[in-house]
Amino acid sequence: MQEINDRRKNYTNEYRDICLEWMIQNGAIMPNLYFQYYAVDFRGVCIDTDFNDDEVMVTIPLDMLVTVERAKESDIGRLITESGCKLRSHAYVACFILEEKINRSSFWKPYIDVLPKSYRNVPSQFTEEELSYLRGSLTLEEINDRRKNYTNEYRDICEHVPSFRVHPQEDYFWARLVVLTRIFGITVDGRDTSALVPMADMLNHKYPAETYWTFDQSLKSFTITSQKAFVSGEQVLRCRFVSGSTLNFIFRFTTPMAANVTPSFL
Repeated sequence: MQEINDRRKNYTNEYRDICLEWMIQNGAIMPNLYFQYYAVDFRGVCIDTDFNDDEVMVTIPLDMLVTVERAKESDIGRLITESGCKLRSHAYVACFILEEKINRSSFWKPYIDVLPKSYRNVPSQFTEEELSYLRGSLTLEEINDRRKNYTNEYRDICEHVPSFRVHPQEDYFWARLVVLTRIFGITVDGRDTSALVPMADMLNHKYPAETYWTFDQSLKSFTITSQKAFVSGEQVLRCRFVSGSTLNFIFRFTTPMAANVTPSFL
C-alpha cells in the first residue's frame, strides 16, 4: 500500500494543493480530510480527527455545484436549447463539463482536472474479453443500448451545434460517464434537480449508510452528516440510494439489501 501511495503522491498533492484550496477559498467547509490510495485506481476519503454521531462533516456551497440549471444556462447550454436539440438533463451537464475542460481559465478547472481520466471499471467500457463473461445476461443488452444512446446524443448535438465537434466522441463518452457515476439528486428551492458535487463525489460507497447527504436549504449548501461516531483514520463512506441492478450496471458491484432501496435520479 505504501508503494501505491508513493506513486500517487504527486497526484494527491495536486488535489490537496489546488482543488482543496480552491474549494476552501470558495466557502467549502471540510476539515481534516485526506486521501488514501488502496490500489492504483481506487482511492478513498479519510479523516484525521474524530467526529460524533449526527455531526456535519462536509459543507459545500451551491455556487460550487454543477447543477442541471447551471449547465443549461451556460453558453453551450443555451446554444443547445436554442438549436432545438432535445437532450436529457444529464447530457447538458456532460456538455458543460467538456466546455469547461478546454477552458484554461474555467472556474471549475481545479475540480475537472482531478476527475478520473478513464472509467474502464464501468461495464460500458469493458474490453471484449471482459464482455465475454457476461454472455447470456441482460447486462450486454443494457451496455449496447447505452453506447448507442450516447453515440446518438453526440451526433445529434454536433448536427444542431456544429461548434461542438471540437470535442471528440470519446471525450463525450467520458463526460457522460463522469455524470453517470458521480451525479447527485437534490432539491433546491423546492425544485428537484441533479448536480455534480466536488468532494462529495469522491466518497466510496457502503450500505447501510454511515453518512447522510442532502442539500440544506437554510445553508444553501450540500452537506454530509455522520450517522455514527467516526475515529481518526477512518474512511468516510456514503450510500447511493439506487437499486442493486443500477449499482451493478454502473459500478460493477452491489450491496446487501440494495434491491430494496428506492431508485434515485439516474
